[in-house]
Amino acid sequence: MIELNRCLSFILILLFSRCVVAACGAEPHPLEVQGIGKSKITLSAWGCNANGWGVASYRNDGANFLLYVTRSHQVAREFISPIQAGLSQDKRALRVQRLVLGGLYFGDGSKKKVENNYCDVIDMSTGCVSKTLPGSSCDGRWVQGEWKLYGADDQGEDGLAVVTQSPKEILDGVSRLSDVRSKASAISDYLYKGVESYLACYRPGRKNVADLNDMAFYLAEGGDFYNSLKIYRALEGVDPSRVVLKINIADVLWQSGEKNKARGYYKEYMSQMVASGRKESIPARVGVRVAGGE
Repeated sequence: MIELNRCLSFILILLFSRCVVAACGAEPHPLEVQGIGKSKITLSAWGCNANGWGVASYRNDGANFLLYVTRSHQVAREFISPIQAGLSQDKRALRVQRLVLGGLYFGDGSKKKVENNYCDVIDMSTGCVSKTLPGSSCDGRWVQGEWKLYGADDQGEDGLAVVTQSPKEILDGVSRLSDVRSKASAISDYLYKGVESYLACYRPGRKNVADLNDMAFYLAEGGDFYNSLKIYRALEGVDPSRVVLKINIADVLWQSGEKNKARGYYKEYMSQMVASGRKESIPARVGVRVAGGE
């Protein structure tokens, strides 16, 4: 019975691949996967060579964001393909095969193309990429709400999964890194799923606002203004009166070249600091920048 299921799965995947490959001359219509309730993931921008979609967007009540986008004007290097029977029976979890294309650089300046395959689990109720496993972990099926790998003993996946870590766990993991760029790069690696998906896993709230703020600060310190600002914006929606957030957003906007917007935040920051009797603690750069300097 197990072998029959594997054969049927292989045939379905083969037929699916042939249909898509045949459409390589003209990009196929976007593929939609309907999850629980009104949730859905739309895949578009088919990559013929990668045999997968380069754009994955998640939509649900009030939520609409791109998955796996980690920098501005990003050119697809992550290609997604939902697997046959990858949606759980209750439509709460979706398995997708993710192909990451990259390059390995050598000391002589030469470059070798490399690719890595992963099996991601997406929570369809939130858009959170909850865990990542080796690509071979997508070779299985849902059995009574649990994913079982094909094999004689239907073994599970315990020990294989890399579960999405909390903000505190991420900060603990990079705490020993002293170089600001290395620290920012390490945090960015944790956000491979995209900031919005990460924040769907760990929604900003009073309990984690300080840790998320620190993550955004370290990202900005290392030059990753794109992801830093996304986190700051999310925190702004939770605690808009937070004083330190005003200057943090202002600094990121200023370094990103959006100086007019930055001045608005600097002015709000100055006003709040003066009102709270902390005028003497306002950094000198704030007044200079508000006045049109630098």
